[in-house]
Amino acid sequence: MLRSRSEQIQFCQQTTARLKTSQESFLVKLKKGEKAQVAAGQPPRLRSEPEEYVHVLNLWVRIRKDAGPSWPLQLAPESRPSKEILHDLGVLLADLAESNHPAASPGEAHLAMLAGASALGCDASTISLTRWWNSRFPQTDMALSNLFRPAAARFREILNKGNHPYALTVEALRLVNTGKPQAALRFVNRVAQVTDVESFPWRDLLESCQSKSQLQREDKSAALEAARDPSQQRSQAAMETLMRHSPLAAERRRAAERHFMIEPNLVSLRFLAEDDVASEPVVGDAQQAEDIIQKEWKLLYKTMTEESKEAER
Repeated sequence: MLRSRSEQIQFCQQTTARLKTSQESFLVKLKKGEKAQVAAGQPPRLRSEPEEYVHVLNLWVRIRKDAGPSWPLQLAPESRPSKEILHDLGVLLADLAESNHPAASPGEAHLAMLAGASALGCDASTISLTRWWNSRFPQTDMALSNLFRPAAARFREILNKGNHPYALTVEALRLVNTGKPQAALRFVNRVAQVTDVESFPWRDLLESCQSKSQLQREDKSAALEAARDPSQQRSQAAMETLMRHSPLAAERRRAAERHFMIEPNLVSLRFLAEDDVASEPVVGDAQQAEDIIQKEWKLLYKTMTEESKEAER
């Protein structure tokens, strides 16, 4: 968090120096005839003058307390920064976040820049933001966050077109990291259909995802067999394996209920709520219905716990 006006000035000055260094490096590459690589999270730095980026940063600093993820739309059209500038700045500030900048919280700033660019229709920022979310909160759908729900919806639109290799790779990573190797492999294979994997900048990432997916898929049968052992009926890990990987809907449901009865947590509550919403007609907003059902499950567990304590007295 930028704590004072002097710190804001210091941050902007130091960022200006970083921007100028990046700009010079980029210009040197151009003079050498190197083609700039344009990819999600990897813009050709920098496409505008450093002062323009600092101007955008100052704009955000002034309005950030009252700004949401679509903050550029709060500005007058003539002073609204372009999505390209916002994306460049978001990637640069992400670098600052990793280096633990002493004067600010660049993580907050870089998310604001990427979210702003996403609101203006920048696919690269939408994908970068989704990848960041998945790396920080792998078990939580970004659409559940009010702040990032618009970006999550835009990512789904990009993904559903089925032709964006970076979006397909991000989704494959999410799936393999949440224990869905078969689904992840489908997205890995789709990437190979829409781009030349040999020259794909995220090739190493894609190959790592493929290896993990294949390994998980080979281990799944053995894991399911072990989880079905009668001695594992009180094991949360076994119930979670069945809940996530069983091909049988009824078995997944029973495992979720057992998992919940042992110790209700976000994993089983979300599964049960989603399953209830999917199996019953929903009137109104599906997310609101899911939230209500989760509360009902929590209330049920609280009631059962109180009754059990009463019976022991």
